[in-house]
Amino acid sequence: MSKIYRFIAIFLAFLHQNLQMCILNEIRQRELAIQNYKEQTYYNLKLLTENGLSPVMKAEDQLIDPSPLQKLGDRLKDTSLVVTEFKESTRKKKPKLLYNLTDIYKDAHAKLKVNAETAKKHIQTLYEEGFITYPRSSSRHLPTEQVERVKEVMGALENSSYVSLVQQIDHSSITKKHATFNDELVSSHFAIIPTTKCYVGTDRNPLEKQLYGMIVKRFMGNFMKPAIYLVREVHFIDQEGNIYSTKEKILQEKGFLSAFQEDIEEGSVEAFQIPVLQEGDSFRIVHYDLVESRTKKPAFHTESSILTFMETAGRKLDDEHLKELMKGKRIGTVATEETFIPKLLERSYISITNSQIRTTDIGRAFIDAFPVEEIKNPAYTAEMEGMIYMIEKKDMNYEEFVEKTNTFVKDTVEQLGAMDEKVSDDIISTWNQQIEVCKCSCRKGKILHKGNFYGCSNYPECEVSLPKAIKGKAIPEAQVKKLFENKKTDLIKGFKSNEKEFSAYLVLHEGQIKFQFPTQEELSFGKCPKCKKGEILHRNTFYGCTEHKNGCDFMLPAKIKGKAIPGTQMKKLIQYKTTDFMNGFQGEKGEFTAAIVMDENFGLKFRFPTTEDRTIGKCPLCKGRVLIGKSNYLCEHYKKGCDFIIFGTFSGKNLSSNHVKKLLEKNVTDQIKGFISNKSGKKFDARLSYSVQEKRLKFLFGK
Repeated sequence: MSKIYRFIAIFLAFLHQNLQMCILNEIRQRELAIQNYKEQTYYNLKLLTENGLSPVMKAEDQLIDPSPLQKLGDRLKDTSLVVTEFKESTRKKKPKLLYNLTDIYKDAHAKLKVNAETAKKHIQTLYEEGFITYPRSSSRHLPTEQVERVKEVMGALENSSYVSLVQQIDHSSITKKHATFNDELVSSHFAIIPTTKCYVGTDRNPLEKQLYGMIVKRFMGNFMKPAIYLVREVHFIDQEGNIYSTKEKILQEKGFLSAFQEDIEEGSVEAFQIPVLQEGDSFRIVHYDLVESRTKKPAFHTESSILTFMETAGRKLDDEHLKELMKGKRIGTVATEETFIPKLLERSYISITNSQIRTTDIGRAFIDAFPVEEIKNPAYTAEMEGMIYMIEKKDMNYEEFVEKTNTFVKDTVEQLGAMDEKVSDDIISTWNQQIEVCKCSCRKGKILHKGNFYGCSNYPECEVSLPKAIKGKAIPEAQVKKLFENKKTDLIKGFKSNEKEFSAYLVLHEGQIKFQFPTQEELSFGKCPKCKKGEILHRNTFYGCTEHKNGCDFMLPAKIKGKAIPGTQMKKLIQYKTTDFMNGFQGEKGEFTAAIVMDENFGLKFRFPTTEDRTIGKCPLCKGRVLIGKSNYLCEHYKKGCDFIIFGTFSGKNLSSNHVKKLLEKNVTDQIKGFISNKSGKKFDARLSYSVQEKRLKFLFGK
């Protein structure tokens, strides 16, 4: 019986992590679909008529064997193809609906290559500073009471850099009758739109600017005229009764597509090749082709596709309005959805390489062995979420919900109790692996993840514990290991007391965890270069001298041209009067790379890198110069006869210029810590070497 209780504890602990079980299962099922995929080739018949039309046999008549179609094509040569139907119609293409939070996350991932967790920080900043409306919304519509507000926002945008887009808006359409305004499709919060507050992008974070621009553009696009396509479609029949069709479309009126070029449909033509036809018209068949197509291999999940899976609970919902009607029956909420993937990653259930999400050995073992299918089923999870939504809407009472969940828990306990002992041992072993952090200082137990704190497995004999957040600061797991292994953490920044931030060490003394505050020397970034007496300390938005009360006015900004200067570089600037070259400064023409130099009057200026500055060694392939690029290291002759390139990130580890220098000098680096295995998701240490024959990096293990 104790084993059953252990299962239930594992089960509830996993559910506590935001219903991740069905997410993990979906990632695993996609992997299995890829493993079991077998490519299939299909063939179809395309005819060419004397007037240049190319109708194709209807899709359901595709064949795996091309020979019957080839024989049919031979028989049809020089026979007639007869028109059975001709249609000419117009089709409206409407702009995409307004953003909800899920859609922003997906576009941020697809267009800006950032994850939901990163996007959330900037979205929250835009909201807190009053530039956008409340972001944690699942709605893509506005209530009718917001009509006047929309007009006010449009007026404010006329005085911004978006004035050219405002001029394309159909202002007469901004009424309660516009499809954007729909009270029934708005719950507690409406879609995310800009406010009337003027956003000035100067010195703002570049990612934040892009996200704000996406929201503004989507908002204005909603009130532009729809695009109109003129479509011609013809159906034919051959002498043996087979059906064919061909279709063409012309973009007749661009409407909103003039501002959203990326949404123009492929396959549009400038002028119709299909003439106006009548039923009964016939044309001679002069030639045929076999059209070959292949089944498409499933793709590994990305964060964007998982967000879609969560929103639709695995259902295929292409219509955005249908998604609105399914509200409530989803996995998780918009307020928590950005935490799912990071939590699975943190627990080593998954790994992410080149945006592709895969399960690790631990993740596979756990999800494959777990017996309760309902917990892994997205439809069931969404149904439970839907019941909670119904309670909020007063369409279901709490007692009815409790009755349903009690029945489910009873069935779950019975299934867990009937499990094979080896399977149950595997699950417990797998669970223990992923919650272990390090050995406890008592030497008899291990420090484990226990909900919102860390505790010893030897409890109650050992009562040591550590909250996961102290004074408003989440304690990184790496620091937890240092605390229990070395009795002291590194200096941790970001603790809060009385709304002020402070830095401190955590120390373990006689089983008690306490703060140890750094000395002024430990906080110092160096001696003041001006007065030569004081120490330079970080003061939130600037670095200043401790002798300021005695008249020293030396000060350095913490952020220059939109880039926060790292502490290590600030120390170099103070000590050596120059930093290393750094990426990420914001100029009128975009990002640039430069070093910061301090002159004799303590003023700052940029020094821009020459080719010589960017050179870190000789190319092992052609003996040319290897240069530091924006996100890689490459030969000066790359794509001009030489293939040498090393990407800045390799197996989850950022490669520094020092790593690459050593590699180019001796063809082997020192031991590098923190690579991440694509297969297991676990971290490992290794040296790197470059294979000239294979033109790629290779790991070296051992001494």
